[in-house]
Amino acid sequence: MDERVKIIRSFCAGKLAFIELPSDVKQLMIDYGYITREGNFTDMGNIYKNAVIINQDMNQKHHI
Repeated sequence: MDERVKIIRSFCAGKLAFIELPSDVKQLMIDYGYITREGNFTDMGNIYKNAVIINQDMNQKHHI
């Protein structure tokens, strides 16, 4: 998996703060419309974030 995807997933799960994101990842998320320049999730970003969290929860339940 691409390292940027891991970083984005960690950010969506609340494991990383906006200021901890590498600049290329910040710009990628801004370009995709997931976050604002201030680091706030957009409506589309909230949908993506919720999908990431749900996917992680489902994966954890299947590995028990």
